[in-house]
Amino acid sequence: MMYDKTFDYVTENEVHLKALGIERVSMSENEPIRWDLVTEVKTGGSYRLGFSTSQYVVAKHPSGIDLTWRVELEPRSENGTGILKLNIDAIKEIIDNAPEQAADSVRQWLNDAISEVSKHIDDLEKGLQGCKEVRSLFEESLAQ
Repeated sequence: MMYDKTFDYVTENEVHLKALGIERVSMSENEPIRWDLVTEVKTGGSYRLGFSTSQYVVAKHPSGIDLTWRVELEPRSENGTGILKLNIDAIKEIIDNAPEQAADSVRQWLNDAISEVSKHIDDLEKGLQGCKEVRSLFEESLAQ
């Protein structure tokens, strides 16, 4: 696999890439996604709160080489903040532009994410209730 390439690079070098046995090329993060060639969307490798916060958009170059764009759904600046902040515009862009079957996989990802976030909310609410109970005990102790 080759990394950080452009569509033009693949087009200009497709004969050489194929001769070297290269079947997949990871596209530069600045390279626009070629929605007209997209074949699928896959779950990426970044995870937070039990679900993926990245997606791989895969397209088929006319030469037959697979092109892969990594789409980060959570800005890197949010990493380590303890707050989940997804790039809703990126999610909408994939759903609006990908072929229906590929967009369906993103919708399934959203359903899975809703389930995981709901579990996290439940855990936080239980923890919050416990804190409220402790606070009440402290307040009662002070009142005596």
